[in-house]
Amino acid sequence: MKKILLVDDDARMLRLLKKYLEGQYEVYPVNSGGDALAFLDKEKPDVILLDYMMPVIDGPHTLELIRKKEGCEKIPVIFLTGVTSKDRVAECLSYEPDGYMVKPVAKEEVLLKLGQLFN
Repeated sequence: MKKILLVDDDARMLRLLKKYLEGQYEVYPVNSGGDALAFLDKEKPDVILLDYMMPVIDGPHTLELIRKKEGCEKIPVIFLTGVTSKDRVAECLSYEPDGYMVKPVAKEEVLLKLGQLFN
């Protein structure tokens, strides 16, 4: 079963995404970039769904640190963001994630994106 690391500072979003994915994937929710990096010291997921805007270590900085971590350079990372302005979306894509989805995300959208990534 594929492993998915969920990283979001919003507990409701973590619960919702976990509910969407349970049964089809092994789901590991964490609520900060720091917790994500600590998780990656122990486990390597098949994909990371990463909130773009978080306190302390935001999504872009977390992504940079993931890409520098040995054994994690090629793990696909998909940003989750509530930001929809053209400038912010361009900024989001400048970090070269493997995709991005705009919150709130529908279950079908998440499953479709992951299905495309894994096939």
